[in-house]
Amino acid sequence: MKLFLLRLTASCLVATSAVYAHEQTSTALRGSDIMVALQGICEDGWKDGTTSTQKLWKKSGSNCANVWGLEAEANKMKNKDYPAEGGNWQDASYNECARDAVDAEVDNIEKMCLEDDSSQCLGLGNTAAELVVKKHWCTPGAGAYSTPGAPDYKAECKKAATSICEGQIAAVADSWCPTKYLSNNNLRHLQGKCEDQVDDMVPGGEME
Repeated sequence: MKLFLLRLTASCLVATSAVYAHEQTSTALRGSDIMVALQGICEDGWKDGTTSTQKLWKKSGSNCANVWGLEAEANKMKNKDYPAEGGNWQDASYNECARDAVDAEVDNIEKMCLEDDSSQCLGLGNTAAELVVKKHWCTPGAGAYSTPGAPDYKAECKKAATSICEGQIAAVADSWCPTKYLSNNNLRHLQGKCEDQVDDMVPGGEME
């Protein structure tokens, strides 16, 4: 009889433990599902914002010459598709993450076009030079134009040489070491050396 009671008690304990373990597991799973759902809202918004920005960039032709207007277009898209105000907490969380993703992707694209590749900045500077000359000096094929007086030719030549040096830094660097990355910071640093280098090479005509 005692043996029977001991076996019965043991069976009850095992059954109770199994029920408790099942309840604990179910509670943990429900909590895990809730966490996944909460994390998914922001993550889904981030992915959507990133994808939408990439589509906007692709629509512009993925041309770095168009990157200057990307931020403005992206802001319009953000305000239309992911408004900062309104909606329940899920909508607000989704839109907040999507808006942040749009900003991050715009930064990535601008870095790709304007920092990782200096050709956009070089092209901008060269074209700006052409337009300045066209507006204030001469047009292509217009012929030479001389000014009265006797300027300091050496100084003027050295200034021109400095500008040419600054403009040629990227080309020389690319020719001599094409595998070495030249960032905008590196480019500006090297260009800043041009004036002293020109002064060291020829006498007279000190530049102000």
